[in-house]
This record gives sequence, structure tokens and C-alpha cells, in this order.
Amino acid sequence: MADFIKENLSEKYDIIQTGEYNNIQSIVKKTTGASKFSRSDADDADKPERFNYRFWAAFSVPLSKGSRFLNMEDFTFEDSDTRPSTQHEIIDPEFIAEANIPGRDKVILENIRQWIEDRQFNREKFLARQQTVRSPAAVHGRTLLHAVVDALDKRQLSSTSLPLDVVVALLSKSA
Repeated sequence: MADFIKENLSEKYDIIQTGEYNNIQSIVKKTTGASKFSRSDADDADKPERFNYRFWAAFSVPLSKGSRFLNMEDFTFEDSDTRPSTQHEIIDPEFIAEANIPGRDKVILENIRQWIEDRQFNREKFLARQQTVRSPAAVHGRTLLHAVVDALDKRQLSSTSLPLDVVVALLSKSA
């Protein structure tokens, strides 16, 4: 979500790191003066690759039963005792991150990298693609708020809060 805000709303808002361990991200209006908050100054070159959000979710949503099977066509997944079809690949439980572990995103990223390497897949297939053409939904009045909500998984939706002025800004821009 932070990357989405940086890419689409950077002229009005900053993402800052707060908390004792700088592990809480907050969105604030841009100021012209010095901020009392510290910002993450990591270079874009140092950022890890971004995977398709559905693919990422297959490694981050806790396993509900049986085994996890990933549809290699659209990256949807299902937990089942039997393989749904030949286009589904199994994701072994050790590659699915526990819900409340420290450094969870890093663990998920490492699990994804290892899973791809073990199966000798081309990593590029799973990367998020920058959308250059507006989707039909965007042309028909979809806002950035809709795009943000669509991009978040269930866990992210339950743990994300936005100030109303940010919601208004997202509602006022088309996706």
C-alpha cells in the first residue's frame, strides 16, 4: 500500500516510519518544513522485487486445510486435499508464512524466492506488472480508493486505516 501511495499520491502525502522500532507506517500530508518523523530513505534500487498480489497472497494467507494449490494461469489459490487441476502447482506448507511471526514480509519474500528456485520457474512470470493502459473498470468511474482496496488482501484490509482526508483524495482521483 505504501508503494501505491508513493506512486500515485506522492505530491500530497508522505509515508513515514514511527514506533519504537520504526515498524509502523503512517501516511501524513506533505509539509514544507522539517518533519519530526523519520522517513525510510531506502533507494528504489535496494527495494526487493514486487510480486503479483494474488501470487504473494498464496504465500501469506494462512493455510485453512489440506494443501495449498496455486493456479498458474491467474495466481488464484485454493486449499484442498486434492489437486484441483493440472494447471495447479502445490505450495508446501513450509512456504506459507505463519500469521504473527516477526519480519513476516521478509519471510514471505524469501519463501517465494525459494519456491520459485526449487521449481525452476522463471521469476519474471510472477512479478507485478506496471499497468500502462487503463482498465475498463478505470474508464467507468473507478477511483484510486477502489484500486487500493482491490490491491489489499484480507489481512491488509483488517490492519490498514486511513485518515478521512486521504479517503477523500483517493475518491477524487480516477484509477
